[in-house]
Amino acid sequence: MGCSKRQHRWQKIKMIVLRSKVGNVSRSVFPTAKEKFNGALAVGGLLSAVAAVNVPVVTGG
Repeated sequence: MGCSKRQHRWQKIKMIVLRSKVGNVSRSVFPTAKEKFNGALAVGGLLSAVAAVNVPVVTGG
């Protein structure tokens, strides 16, 4: 990625397009704030369950 103005313009356009696609996917999967919160809780619960299984295995307990 160079320093010419043309490359900077392309990078900015690319970021805008990628952000809008990510935003569209996020809005289609979690259309309301309540669903976003529930999704975050589900991910947190999954990480907690994985940690509960891995910690005894790693520590030998």
